[in-house]
Amino acid sequence: MNKLRIGLLALSTDPTIERDFRKILPEEVEYFVSRVPYANSDTPENYRMMANELTKATALILPGICLDVLAYGCTSATVEIGAETIFKLLRAAKPEAKCTTPLTAAISGFEKLKVRRISLLTPYGDEINQSMKQYLQSYNISVIKVASFYLNTDEEKASVTPEAIGEAACQIDGKEVEGIFISCTALRGAEEIASIESQLGKPVITSNQALIWEALRLGGYNKSIPGYGCLMQA
Repeated sequence: MNKLRIGLLALSTDPTIERDFRKILPEEVEYFVSRVPYANSDTPENYRMMANELTKATALILPGICLDVLAYGCTSATVEIGAETIFKLLRAAKPEAKCTTPLTAAISGFEKLKVRRISLLTPYGDEINQSMKQYLQSYNISVIKVASFYLNTDEEKASVTPEAIGEAACQIDGKEVEGIFISCTALRGAEEIASIESQLGKPVITSNQALIWEALRLGGYNKSIPGYGCLMQA
C-alpha cells in the first residue's frame, strides 16, 4: 500500500510549522516541504503578495510526482487571499491534490467537534483579528473573546513559550465559550494543547494541529493520534 503523501507549503519565515509536522505526523505518512517567500510583516498587502508565489512553490515539491494533499501554512493569509483562490493556485501545479489551510481546517475541526462558540488567541494586530473574527463568524462560529500577543514577525511569534500560550488561552475561557482557537502556524500552541484541554475541559484547536488533522483526513488516514488534543482523536 502506498504511503499518504502530503505537500506542505510553509512560509519562508516560519520556524515552527515543520517541527510540529515532524512531531505529530505518524511515521507511515510522508510529507514534503516547499517554502513560500514572505516579507515577514503582517499586513494585508504582504499576504496578498504570497498569492503570486503559491503555484511556483507548489511546483517545486517532487516535480512530476502526484501528491495526495497540499497543506498551505498560513492562517491569516487565508482570510486575505481567500481559501478557494489558494486552492486554485495550488492545484495549478498539482491538480490531483486535495487542499487545506489552517483556517479552513480549524473550521472543519470545530464542526466535527460540534463547537460553535469560541475564544480566539492570536499574535496579530487588531485589523487582522477583526478580519479573522468576521471570517469565522461567516461560517457560523461565534467569537466570544479575542486576545493577542501583538507581535509582527514569525521569529517573535515563535519565541512565545508554550506555557505563556497556555496561560493566555486559559484567561479567555468563559461560561459561554465552548472551545479555544489558537491561531498562527508560527506560535508553539500545539505543544500545550493537552495541558489547556486538561485545565479547561474544552476542545483546543491550533493552526498546525488543525492543518495536520485535516490533511490526514483528506488523505484517508483516520487513526487517532494521542497527545495533541481531542481533535486528533476525532
